[in-house]
Amino acid sequence: MNPIVRHKKSSIPYEYRGENVFVNLITGKEGFVDDEKAREVFAINVEATQIFHEFPLVKQLISSLKMKLDVVVSSEKQKDGGVIGM
Repeated sequence: MNPIVRHKKSSIPYEYRGENVFVNLITGKEGFVDDEKAREVFAINVEATQIFHEFPLVKQLISSLKMKLDVVVSSEKQKDGGVIGM
């Protein structure tokens, strides 16, 4: 199961393929991002990773509809900075 990350500024979902390779799930383009830059621009989305694993067709849906991931702040987690959701 490859982790799904969200670009912090654009909310575009990416799939981490390992060895610092990320794939834009909207365009399908992939590229190398060094560790330092990846920490700056990406946030891991655990919920999306689990959903994509359980329902593989969601990836095609995201690509077809050019969907972005959104930040959802739970009232319980608000003091901790919130949680990331789809």
